[in-house]
Amino acid sequence: ITQTPVGCSTAGISAYFCEYVTNVLLKDGYLGASEDEARDALRRGGLTITTTLDPAKQQAAYDSVTEALPIVQERYRPREDETGLDSALTSIEPGSGNVVAMVQNTNYGNSVPEDPRATKVNYNVDKAYGGGTGFQTGSTFKAFVLTQWLIDGHTLSETVDGTNNQKFAFNRWRARCEPDSMSAYSPKNLEGAGGRAMSIMDATKVSANLAFVNMATQMDLCDLADTTARMGVHVGNGVVGTANPALAHQADNQLYISPGMVLGSNSIAPMTMAAAFATFANNGVFCEPRAIVAISDRDGNAMPVKDVQCSVAFSPEVAAGVNHALQQVINGGGNPTGIRAR
Repeated sequence: ITQTPVGCSTAGISAYFCEYVTNVLLKDGYLGASEDEARDALRRGGLTITTTLDPAKQQAAYDSVTEALPIVQERYRPREDETGLDSALTSIEPGSGNVVAMVQNTNYGNSVPEDPRATKVNYNVDKAYGGGTGFQTGSTFKAFVLTQWLIDGHTLSETVDGTNNQKFAFNRWRARCEPDSMSAYSPKNLEGAGGRAMSIMDATKVSANLAFVNMATQMDLCDLADTTARMGVHVGNGVVGTANPALAHQADNQLYISPGMVLGSNSIAPMTMAAAFATFANNGVFCEPRAIVAISDRDGNAMPVKDVQCSVAFSPEVAAGVNHALQQVINGGGNPTGIRAR
């Protein structure tokens, strides 16, 4: 008798996506009112589950992360050029929230001496869905600051101070929802970025830290948190669920509101960031990530699944402004990372 292999370890390069789908089925009410009930339904088997994964995009994503940061391609046979750095990539389709690719440059499984980087932790998603606690987003968060800047009625041509060695006292900050969380802040520019008064467009091109910090002193950080919440942004160790309908500072999975949030101090999962950035491509409409489009039982009867769930985060005009600015990072910026991405 040959026993058929079961579990996500049989899913090859899609093992982490398989693990994510399994957790969604267990936790999001697809198969029962409780996680135990859903687990029993999975164990009984006979279900046909159709997911959003696009095999061609999945392969392209896997090739991308493993070419940049090589993996142990065959377990127990490390490659000489293995970096030891871990990478994760999620691709979200704008307008539907469909997760079309989800990969990681680690082997799926338990760590062993021959393959110490093997893991079942899916770095793409929240802790509640089998992931970690997320990662500090760094300068990626500046796109949200730029969004709030335009929502507040500012323009890309306005000038801000990007000079070096600035210090921001606690009273420079506004946060109506968390007034006691403000403190002095002394960030620095990366070498070659900023160092002068500059337009918002130029600050975006070179990712000038101090220019963006100055932009943030002209807004309420709670407004910034509310805008990101409408884009589904939440910390990676939060409660089960994607976009919380509550404002960010009222939610269980709230961002920590402080001056450091401007330069990406909050830890957020890659899938969350991908879904938020898809909002820019969808004219300011956020769609919650989804991985399951259909389920049928052993008799072929369709079971209920969640429809596409989208909501307006900000206006199409704001989306167009952010997109225009971010395109310059690739096409005409002074940021070496952006130019290489072209």
